[in-house]
Amino acid sequence: MEASPALSRIGLAGLAVMGQNLALNIAEKGFPISVYNRTTSKVDETVDRAHNEGNLPLFGQYNPRDFVLSIERPRSVIILVKAGAPVDQTIAALSAHMEPGDAIIDGGNEWYENTERRIAEANGRGLLYLGMGVSGGEEGARHGPSLMPGGSHQAYTNVQDILHKVAAQVEDGPCVTYIGEGGSGNFVKMVHNGIEYGDMQLISEAYDVLKNVGGLTNEELGEIFSEWNRGELESFLIEITADIFRIESFIEMFKNAAVFQECPSSVAPEVPQEVEFGRQFAESRKSSHDHGDAEDDDDTRIISLPRRASLSVWLEENGRTRKEWEKEMEWENEMEREGEWEIKWERRRTETTLYDMEM
Repeated sequence: MEASPALSRIGLAGLAVMGQNLALNIAEKGFPISVYNRTTSKVDETVDRAHNEGNLPLFGQYNPRDFVLSIERPRSVIILVKAGAPVDQTIAALSAHMEPGDAIIDGGNEWYENTERRIAEANGRGLLYLGMGVSGGEEGARHGPSLMPGGSHQAYTNVQDILHKVAAQVEDGPCVTYIGEGGSGNFVKMVHNGIEYGDMQLISEAYDVLKNVGGLTNEELGEIFSEWNRGELESFLIEITADIFRIESFIEMFKNAAVFQECPSSVAPEVPQEVEFGRQFAESRKSSHDHGDAEDDDDTRIISLPRRASLSVWLEENGRTRKEWEKEMEWENEMEREGEWEIKWERRRTETTLYDMEM
């Protein structure tokens, strides 16, 4: 939708993958939402998606002032940008047009002490502040994430009905609750991530023992993990690990990507490639979504690589220069090149391409 006949119920700034999909989720649940992004093409892209996915009540704004003023009072603005300085910069740009009683909700993976600092700064301006952990990746953001808001209880109360509708729904209710004061929401998300990474390590070690000591085949491993997933170990990670073993020659597929992670010196170099691929596959399943190319579903894999992925290795092995690669990628603007990049590999039937994703 191009123009809003009335003020939006909520706003969201930062339209990379998570922000764009969470905004569409909110709109789909019937809450009019204004969206803003520094790179205006992302605004257009999100508005187009809203139109194509059901003419959803989502309205694009192209500068901070118009964005803030398009939201009904007391305003609630979700920001989903890269943690650290970009959060402070976004807050500064938006808060210049906000009024006492308005609320800022940071949905990024922020260090909880930064959130507590920002709460104090917001209070000094009469603004409310929430640090809200968001879990579920791209699919979760679009169809139902787990939400961990902490900070101002009033800010939470102002958007409680929205959060309860957009969160993942389970037997005992929506996957959201007010965590507590200060940076508690971000702290809980940090613990949540630590548990998940611990689970991934356990799965990797179980694989290593079964494969390299027990000598099991991938088919046998797939059956074992599927059996585990039918019992008390049932989980998303166990499920997708079983799926991995059913991909024919999956390690060769990963090698063909020609992009390899640069492991820090603290990581043991003898970690099996299959284990690392399993981690990559888990991340891709959690963060990728169906782009609607049904005929390519069996041939397309999106692998979301770590931000320290080695572009230099890929360039060297393919006889390319960084300048050539950058020209082909058509970077949107100089500001984006200064950020930290997540490189995605998209493998289709006839070609393999690399492209950048705005943070």
